[in-house]
This record gives sequence, C-alpha cells and structure tokens, in this order.
Amino acid sequence: MHADCDWDNWLADDQTVTALLDFERARFGVPADDWVLLAVTSGPHIALILDIIAEQTAGSPETIRAECELRDAAFIAQDLRHALELPDLPPWTARRVGDLEELVTGRRWWRPAP
Repeated sequence: MHADCDWDNWLADDQTVTALLDFERARFGVPADDWVLLAVTSGPHIALILDIIAEQTAGSPETIRAECELRDAAFIAQDLRHALELPDLPPWTARRVGDLEELVTGRRWWRPAP
C-alpha cells in the first residue's frame, strides 16, 4: 500500500493519472488503508469517491464504507493515544477529536452521494 494516497500525491494530464508520488511510507497493508485517506481528503466528494472505489475494485459499496470506517477509527484512535502520551497536547489533537465526533455522530462514511 502507498500509505499516503491523498490527492496531493497524484499527477494527472487531463483525465489520465500519470504518476503517483511520495512512497517513503509505503508498506504491506490492506487496500482500505489507502482508500480511507483518499476518500477522507475528498471533502464534500467523499461519497462519490467511495462509490468510484467500489466500482473500480468490484467491491460492495457497503463493504468499502465499513472497511474505511474501521480504518478511520483505528487511525484516529492511534493519533489520540499518541497525543495523550506526550507531555503537552499537540495542536492537532482538537481536530482529531472533531474527526472522531464526525465519525461517530456524523456517520461520514454512510452519507449518500449528492
């Protein structure tokens, strides 16, 4: 897996992806680890990106959403645990608590595409 698969690491020429950049965190892992970052950095287009991932992988949309939700929860928990182990809370801690609230109460992985 790429492990940093957000939109800033893609090069495209018109409608064609020409390169994927930034491989220093690449490792063995599950595809959902990349899907979650790609989808969550899609802003208001998250549901559309999830539908495209499901279509391109021939996966069930519900399974893709569930896998992304699980990975997102794991990443948020890991970040918050790390923050709580530091002597001073990093400035990004509040954003990650907000991400957790959005995950649980906002159900961001289950909203339909507009």
